Amino acid sequence: MKTLNRFNWIARHYDNLVALVFGDTLHRAQMNFVHRIDSASEILILGGGTGKFLADLLSQKPFLKVTYIEASSEMLQLATKKVGPTYNVNFIHGTQEDIPDRVYDVVITNFFLDLFSEQALQSIVPEISKRIRVNGQWFIADFQKPSTWRHRILLAMMFFFFRASGSIDVRNLSEWSNLVQKAEFAREEKYSYCSGFVSTEVFRKISY
Repeated sequence: MKTLNRFNWIARHYDNLVALVFGDTLHRAQMNFVHRIDSASEILILGGGTGKFLADLLSQKPFLKVTYIEASSEMLQLATKKVGPTYNVNFIHGTQEDIPDRVYDVVITNFFLDLFSEQALQSIVPEISKRIRVNGQWFIADFQKPSTWRHRILLAMMFFFFRASGSIDVRNLSEWSNLVQKAEFAREEKYSYCSGFVSTEVFRKISY
């Protein structure tokens, strides 16, 4: 079942809040793999947020054909304003259930998989996989289970904050990396930040 607009209340403050807590680390994690994207690719960005990443991506790769799906109407509006009409972007107010029936060269999910329980991802990951062509790429920047007490406290505070606001339902991070690899993907690269609390992983689709 679709869950829309749960992040509307924080949309206009989201980038500032992220910068306050993490500085530019999360944005660097998202931008890490951009150089690997072919300039003529057709890409899907799922859970794109306010458009900060999209604007910087298109500044480097202006000829991409992008499908941009975001569940928050407020964030989608911000993303639309950041990019403008110059680029080839199809903005969709929706969720993973609204992915067009086509295959993409690249799928990007930045800080998206952490919104779901492991049980939910067992069906979501295969659905996303169907939308990636063989030998296509899936780029994921997201949180990992923390190894330090400081990051464990930070994660608990994050979950409490977003659960209390009604933005999410989950209580723990899933093992999303293992689920992606089980869906016929090979991990090609991994970059770690914040003592492994944040990672960027590059996967390649090896079969249907």
